[in-house]
Amino acid sequence: MTPQKKHISRRNIQYDWLAKTIAEYDSDECLLWPFHTDRNGYGRVRPPLKEYGRITFGAHRLAFKFKYGHWPEHLGTHSCDTPGCINPKHIKDGTNASNQKEKADRARSVRGTDQKGAKLTDEIVRNIKREYKPRKMGFHRLANKYGVTKPIIRSIIRGILWKHVQ
Repeated sequence: MTPQKKHISRRNIQYDWLAKTIAEYDSDECLLWPFHTDRNGYGRVRPPLKEYGRITFGAHRLAFKFKYGHWPEHLGTHSCDTPGCINPKHIKDGTNASNQKEKADRARSVRGTDQKGAKLTDEIVRNIKREYKPRKMGFHRLANKYGVTKPIIRSIIRGILWKHVQ
């Protein structure tokens, strides 16, 4: 009788690699996830079925758990601004709101004309802010004039969108 070969799945290889690497890694440099990443560049890993079921985790969050013994609160945000980094020293607790604020503070947010499909420019937004007059040239008229929706105009006037344009 020949011994059966143990099936080694891709998920086990990635999980085992991550556990071993995090246990041995002690540098302050970024450690990049070498396997599958999502469209935003974050490493994705599916641990063995028996431990977690069919859930896929961010590799950075699982690295944090391996290093510190607990999951990061909320997202687990990167202090290095590198989505593919799995160095637990670069991961900290954080909410989506705090992460978005950090992105904006570090000028990493896509804004204005850099956004895909942007209809407005900085100059047009300045015109909208200048032309806005309640009950005379309001949200509805400006939206029609510039080919956008009333909520967009309202958000520009209230300083929610296009904040960087004065």
